Amino acid sequence: MLGTGAFWSTVRLFVAIVPPPEAVALVAALPRADVPRVRWTTEEQWHVTLRFLGECPADEVVAALRTVAWPPAPEAVLRGDVRSFGRDLLYVPVDGVDALAAAVAASTRGVGAPAPGRPFTGHLTLARARRGGDVRPLARAAVAGETAEVRWRADEVVLMASELRPSGSRYSLVERFSVEGA
Repeated sequence: MLGTGAFWSTVRLFVAIVPPPEAVALVAALPRADVPRVRWTTEEQWHVTLRFLGECPADEVVAALRTVAWPPAPEAVLRGDVRSFGRDLLYVPVDGVDALAAAVAASTRGVGAPAPGRPFTGHLTLARARRGGDVRPLARAAVAGETAEVRWRADEVVLMASELRPSGSRYSLVERFSVEGA
């Protein structure tokens, strides 16, 4: 854990859960076609975002997350099918973490960027399209035949800092939070 303080004063942040090794292995086994204008994420980037906060003071987020009335640790389910959010994002769905996302959103309401005005959809991002790219054909091709899933107890939430780079985002752990009832 890198902690808070002056170094973490204002950074690009998100709250997430990190999948266990079995889920990482399932995702790593999915096919990755070499497609122009599509950038695949790496294992180091794989997580399930509960709330993206954007640029904000880490100390305020940590303080807010320390007040969360955590629901019982849910069973997260990562499914082996691949879907897309439009042309831009290829993902694997993760079910069962809606209550965690709602608890995080409620506790961090006054911190960071406003929560999106759409329902929460648990997912692990596989790839993003660059300008002019389209991930939809990859989803249609990968969905057929993929029925595997991994279940795990989501008993920890992490606050991560995100540094944007030309090769993709790089993440650093700021703080861990144990989900009560785990």
